[in-house]
Amino acid sequence: MKLKKIVYITPHLSTGGLPQYLLKKIEEIIGKYDIYVIEHTNFSDDFVVQKNKIKKLINPLHFYTLPANKEGLISIIKCINPDIIHFEEVPEHFLSDNITTQIYNKKDRKYFIVETSHNSTFDLDTKRFLPDKFMHVSKFLDEQYKKFNVPSEIIEYPIVLKQFDKIKSMKKLGFDPEYKHILNVGLFTKGKNQGQIFEIARQMTNEKIKFHFVGNMAGNFQDYWEPLLKNKPENCIIHGERTDVEDFYAASDLFLFTSIFELNPLVVKEALSYNLPVLMYNLDTYYGSYDNNPNVIFLSKDIFYNIKTIKQILGSEQQSKRYITHTTKNYIETTFGLIYSILENSKYPITVFTVNFHIEEIDNPFVDNKRVKFEYYHNPDIALEGKLIDAGYGKYVDRGDDSIFQILTLKPKILLQAFELGIEEGIYLDSDLICRHNIDDLMDYTNVVNKFPLLPRGVYDILLDENGNGDIERPLMNYLGVKERSMEYVQSNIIVFHRKCFDFIKDWHYTCLRTDIIKNWKQWTPYHEETIINVLFWKYKNTKLIPMIFMNIRNKRFVEEFYRFDDTDKSKYSEHMKGFPFYIDGVQMTFTYIPWSKKTIKAFHGIKSLPEIREIIKYEREMNE
Repeated sequence: MKLKKIVYITPHLSTGGLPQYLLKKIEEIIGKYDIYVIEHTNFSDDFVVQKNKIKKLINPLHFYTLPANKEGLISIIKCINPDIIHFEEVPEHFLSDNITTQIYNKKDRKYFIVETSHNSTFDLDTKRFLPDKFMHVSKFLDEQYKKFNVPSEIIEYPIVLKQFDKIKSMKKLGFDPEYKHILNVGLFTKGKNQGQIFEIARQMTNEKIKFHFVGNMAGNFQDYWEPLLKNKPENCIIHGERTDVEDFYAASDLFLFTSIFELNPLVVKEALSYNLPVLMYNLDTYYGSYDNNPNVIFLSKDIFYNIKTIKQILGSEQQSKRYITHTTKNYIETTFGLIYSILENSKYPITVFTVNFHIEEIDNPFVDNKRVKFEYYHNPDIALEGKLIDAGYGKYVDRGDDSIFQILTLKPKILLQAFELGIEEGIYLDSDLICRHNIDDLMDYTNVVNKFPLLPRGVYDILLDENGNGDIERPLMNYLGVKERSMEYVQSNIIVFHRKCFDFIKDWHYTCLRTDIIKNWKQWTPYHEETIINVLFWKYKNTKLIPMIFMNIRNKRFVEEFYRFDDTDKSKYSEHMKGFPFYIDGVQMTFTYIPWSKKTIKAFHGIKSLPEIREIIKYEREMNE
């Protein structure tokens, strides 16, 4: 049976997305059509990977490259007498109107005309010729071209999972197995934005990571790539154009694509075909096509956030060390504030334990959500949401509420769950903390944790009950046979932990579960798990704690006054309270103070409103830029 003749007319075949797309189409239909390819302009004899592959696929006599005078195109078409002419770019982009008019003349032609565009910036108002059909490479273009009322079809470059031998490819390319390997494929241009990868690589010279670049450096883009290469980081390796790019995909650990000017990049699809995680910008032209792809993670405009994401993907960030917290559904907005402050200021990830629900709103590689099911120990009918009291200046937990007691006494259980997940060391943070730029300094304390976790000194050493009476830990001390304190009172809103203190945490958890204590918790443990851990510390003669590292606040004004405060004037320092008295409008805020050095403060504590938390995060960022 005689095959239909199809002629592909392409503006060029220099290595890139368009030639690769055409190559893939020809591979799919070879043997089903009699294929001809006409290249309008040969830009270079150097960058011809796809062109050479196309030449090998089709009859050599069916390949044409037009000379400087393009008028011969009409004669070639008449000689072939095709059934289909397929423009691999809109003709207005590269053909003269005179030639295009002759090709599109409906009176004289019997062939069917198809157009495909690879250009997202073509001005559609200048479109003068319409084909019989559009075959679009993406949904974005399909939507753009609907105004012409021409039949259309979307033919996207396929993602077909490859079978490959990573070790074999690594050996072939000489990739050091002691290193992680990040790949970028593409022509060096401003739009491809390889310069950003250089900046990322420059910040990661101490990591065992190599950045590989495959792609040509064309002379017409020399003004972009030449300055880059003069200041290339040592961990960046330039491979130039390659015919074995498939080995680079197979041998790499991450595909990093920083391009800011794309339509539907084929290299991303190729990377996904090799099951590579892809880190790239979520451009509007992608039309959300990668939003639900589990192997695609989107870049941020923040270089340090991107570096953290790379470390997370490659596993070079120590995953056994992280922050953890737990929350209930009615406290989730406050918890988002903690999460945002961690993402803003920390290089470590955070695991959020959610009580009987799952977080749907956050999709971030640095936020790990573990849904944990808990039934309340003595009353399963208690709601899973703790009661909050509105004090006018903000909300705070109702210490007399049964559900608050049950939620807060889950802390040791959460720590035990963290150990089960392989989190060997880290820091528990209450959900109403706002981490500052220096929060990661706390991770150094994990190196000195031994038998007991480390907690910060409390604002008050003597807590008062609702009647103004002190020594409220005495009932539990008497019950557990504890005669005296071994150190100052500590607060449990920050807990530095290590697997070395597993036995103590298990004891703390067991004590929180004791039915006799639960039955009398309002009298024995008015500050819930915090009362219990303090008494247990005293029982076992623990004397180690960390300084006051948080500051209680009620609103952004507290943070502003904190930054204005002069901690160099030590005459105002109070030895009794071990800190500077803190004032707002001349009134002392007795529930908070500033320590000997403001640098000691790693977090602000107490705000529940997410909008206000975000304002404080923004202010903190501005003050430390």
